[in-house]
Amino acid sequence: VWVTGMRVANATLERLKEEGRNEEAEKYEKSLNEALIRDVVVRVSWTGDADIDLMVEEPSGTICSARNPRTMAGGIMLGDNFAADKTTGEKEFSEVYVCPKAFGGDYKLLIRRVWGEVTAGKVTVDVYFNWNTKSAMHMQKRIELAENGAEGTFELANGRRKEMLTEQQVANAAAGQLEIRRQVLAQQLAAVVEELA
Repeated sequence: VWVTGMRVANATLERLKEEGRNEEAEKYEKSLNEALIRDVVVRVSWTGDADIDLMVEEPSGTICSARNPRTMAGGIMLGDNFAADKTTGEKEFSEVYVCPKAFGGDYKLLIRRVWGEVTAGKVTVDVYFNWNTKSAMHMQKRIELAENGAEGTFELANGRRKEMLTEQQVANAAAGQLEIRRQVLAQQLAAVVEELA
């Protein structure tokens, strides 16, 4: 969905430029760049035969997790992802928390093992601040995952969120995300059926 959206956005921008609609192209490009800004991104990654869960307590006291993937403070838990390392072929798994417009303050992370063992007993935590801006910052830390998990904190000094989302806004966003997931799943199933035919 992300890749398709970026292709459509870039094609639209190019079309505006080709048609000589430079003022519209400038405004459109500025809007695109602003839409891609993320106040906070947290990525927990690991290798090994294991499943890890990430929970984030936001400054407002709301908790974003697999059970509560969207919060009224704007946080979104993207869930489990995996990618293969091109040099070793080893699979790297990750969980990602994103807050496009976040409250400033202290964030608390709880990382816990659901099952299995991670390689060397450690996970990597990457925290990105003000992503896609000139003042972007990145912090990375390897954390040992004890039997009861691991905790960490970080502070976002200049969050852009000033008020909580309404319950209806969160419900609408969750419904939209569910519909996108259904469409992606339907496409994947259709591809599998086509391969088998």
